[in-house]
Amino acid sequence: MEKSKIFKAFSNDVRMKIFNFLLEGKMCVSGIVSKLDVTQPTVTQHLRILQQLGLVKSKKIGYWMHYYVDESGLKKVRNEFEKFVKTLRVKDSKCKIHPLKCPEKSKKGKK
Repeated sequence: MEKSKIFKAFSNDVRMKIFNFLLEGKMCVSGIVSKLDVTQPTVTQHLRILQQLGLVKSKKIGYWMHYYVDESGLKKVRNEFEKFVKTLRVKDSKCKIHPLKCPEKSKKGKK
């Protein structure tokens, strides 16, 4: 699973709200629309992105499609994110640009 897809999925506020609603339980698109100030096609588009990532599944109940969080998909995303976080390290805090070539340093030095 690509980390960039995970970050893209969670980079949108509306998508995050939709995902948080689904963490509480199954919902149909019209139920999600009623909680947000967005159109049905917008909600559907966000759900599609969450489904493509494997975070959300759907099930037809009566006339309506209900969406819910896929726990196994959530576990995979969580594991990928945890692996990524473990790699985050500052290797060297020294400036990699020669001080005379750094625009900020040269502007301050010309007072």
